[in-house]
Parts: sequence; C-alpha cells; structure tokens
Amino acid sequence: MIQISRTGIRNLASNDTIYARGLQYYKDNRIINATYSNANKQYRLVVKGNYNYSVTIDEQEDGSFDYSCNCPSRLKDQGACKHVVAALLFVLKYQERTLLTESKNPEERKVMTLLDYFIAQEDAHLVGETFQLEVIISIPTILKGENGRAMVALRGGSSRKYKIQTIKKFLSDIYHKESFAIGKEFKYVGGESTFDTTSLKLLDYLLGIYEIQEVIDSTHFSKVFSKSQMFITKNMLIKLLNIVGSSGLTLEIYGKVYTDVVFIKGNPKISYQLTLDEDSISVDYQGKEAVLPITETGELLFFEGAIYQPDEKFIRN
Repeated sequence: MIQISRTGIRNLASNDTIYARGLQYYKDNRIINATYSNANKQYRLVVKGNYNYSVTIDEQEDGSFDYSCNCPSRLKDQGACKHVVAALLFVLKYQERTLLTESKNPEERKVMTLLDYFIAQEDAHLVGETFQLEVIISIPTILKGENGRAMVALRGGSSRKYKIQTIKKFLSDIYHKESFAIGKEFKYVGGESTFDTTSLKLLDYLLGIYEIQEVIDSTHFSKVFSKSQMFITKNMLIKLLNIVGSSGLTLEIYGKVYTDVVFIKGNPKISYQLTLDEDSISVDYQGKEAVLPITETGELLFFEGAIYQPDEKFIRN
C-alpha cells in the first residue's frame, strides 16, 4: 500500500491550478480504466482528457511510489500533471475503502479491476480544509443619512488568519470556484476546500453583493470595492451584523479598536441616576463605559463590547 494523502497529492502537483483541474477530473469520473498488478505492485490507469492518457504508479517496498504519464505536459512542467493527480486521488479513495486483495498464488500475476468498484460508490466527495473568515468593521465617523458608509475588511485562514488584500478578487475566485493562495496556511482549492457555517453565510451575503454589482455595471465596483475594503450602507451593515451575530468581529470606531465584538438585537442595560429638585429633574449616566452611537438615528449603539440594535421605544427615550 502506497503512503499517500490529499495534502501529499497537492504538494506533488505542478501548482494549485493543476491540482484543482486534476480534482475536477477525478470528480467527473475521467478514470475510464484502472488495474492493479499484485506481482509488479503497479497501478495502470487511463484518464480521459483531450485524448486517453496512461498513468502508471509503481509502489515501492517502503510505501513510496513513482509515477509517470504519457501526456505532453510531462515534458515542460515539473511535478504531477492533472492526469496523475486524478489517478492518485482515485487510488487514495480506494485505499481508504479497502485493502488490496492478495493473490492466493504469489507467483501468479494478479490483476484486479477497480473501476466497477468505484462506479458503485455514492460517496465520492473529497473533504478538504475548512477555513474561517473574520470581519473587521471600521466606522471613522457616525453614519448619517443615506450617505453614511461603514468600511468592511476580511481576514481568512485556519489557525492563522491573513488579511485579504483584494476583496473583489477574493469574491471573484470563490464565485467562479477558482483555487487561490493568500498565505502558507490559507490555500483554497476550488471544489474541495470549504468554510465554516458562519463564514459560508457571510460569503453568501457578500457574493450576492458581488453578483449584483457584476450584473449592473463593472464601473460600479469602485463604489463598493476598494482593494482590501468594501464600503457599505447602514442597511447593508445591519444585515451583515445579523449574519455575524455572536461569532465576534473587530470594530474600529472613532479611532479605537475593539476585538471580539458581538451583535445583540436588543437594548443595552444602561443605569441612570434620577435626581429631583424643586424646579428641575436631572439624569446622570452611571456606567463606566460610554455608549457610542454608530448611526445618528440611534439604530445601532456600541456599549461594553457589543453592538446593539435597540427597539424603537428605547431609541425614543
């Protein structure tokens, strides 16, 4: 049995684009014939491309392997071609399902056909890495009327997060299922990698904005997308906050930065001291932290590490 993994296959590929194409070949059932010689410890697979290409995988005693393909790219590209990637993914999936059957006669050449086995399998999905997105919202001044804009930036990755330098390009790659690499620990493979639940909801919302902008007119991108930031209205901000919810975000407001900020649809708990005099009534705020209005209408407030969306009664009072 060869020692192989999805990460290992991806590292063997000439580049991430070749890996993504090989993955798609595998998912499209482009392996039209596959045999294994127990005597020679060798896989032979036929991969359908523009022509039918032959891939050979030779198993070594220590679990390592050699591979070859008769396609033209072997002459110009270093690393595994898309046909080899598809073949290796095919073999990997087989090894995850069953052990190779040993021949009853060690001297007899045992050829085992694998193709029918895979045709009968319903679960052909490869589970890739799962990434997360972090939201950074910047509000330099209070949002006034319809012209007020908040700025949104993103960080993405798994254990380490990388700032997404061009949001429009990032969304375009996701939208068109392209592979990309933003850092050593953030290599997204189209069709294989995915995001966590909250990030997927966030992406669905942002991709909706991207799609609308693309349909209307490409010149409108400049009004929403600006390299590492998006400019969004108050209503767009509220929708975004509802998606992020309690997952946490970074808020840059009025020159200060707050991390792990959550969104709460409700009223902040604020204490006041009411003083009655003969001719007047005075109200003094008793909290240690200030209540920061995000919008001039009071629809969004920042208080003690949370963004609140209070009800109308609270706003009127």
